[in-house]
Amino acid sequence: MVGFNAKNLDCIESFYICNFCSLVLRKPVQLIDYGHRLCQSCANEQTGKLIRCSEHCEKAPRENNSDQNIDALKEVFQTINILSDGVGNLVGELKSLSTECDQLGNRLQTSIQESSRVHKSIEEQHPSIDDIKSKQEMIEQEIPSIIKKIDDMSRNSCDGTYTSRITNAKEKIAAAQSRTQPSIYSPPFYSSRTGYKMSLRLYLNGDGTAQKTHLSLFFVLMRSE
Repeated sequence: MVGFNAKNLDCIESFYICNFCSLVLRKPVQLIDYGHRLCQSCANEQTGKLIRCSEHCEKAPRENNSDQNIDALKEVFQTINILSDGVGNLVGELKSLSTECDQLGNRLQTSIQESSRVHKSIEEQHPSIDDIKSKQEMIEQEIPSIIKKIDDMSRNSCDGTYTSRITNAKEKIAAAQSRTQPSIYSPPFYSSRTGYKMSLRLYLNGDGTAQKTHLSLFFVLMRSE
């Protein structure tokens, strides 16, 4: 299909006239080398890789038509749009990361402040902890004596009488005869709940003039607690 036929072709500027069919341009294309314009259909009617301009016998590569340039520009624009979208997404992700970093920074600062507060509180309570440890050690030292007192009170008599059984008598008699342990003491007992504290001292091999012939038993009055 050639260009448009018009009655007033003589009045139309040559800029709008096809250099091949001499009609008004239809879908014009422009040759790069000399800037001549042809209809798209006139350019397509020519065979070969070159397009001939009838006015100046100009030859130009067929690839230089405007439609191909437009297609190339469209591809460039599409690529630019894709890159623009990618850049926009990256900017959004960077903003999101920046927000997360700010939040993490605030949390870290809060944690540091809380840790400092706890550390200060521990330091303030440290003297109290030392006092508690000191009192605990004192109580632990007193526990054995308290247990012994309770044991003595539970086992010993508090009515002035005392009954005891000597265990391992042979070993203790031998120790008394060899003078390695001449006497043994009984656990303390009491005359009453609030009375005297007493104990018995027994010489199994005798004492003094009774040595080796009799047992010697002594009554010991002890210091009350």
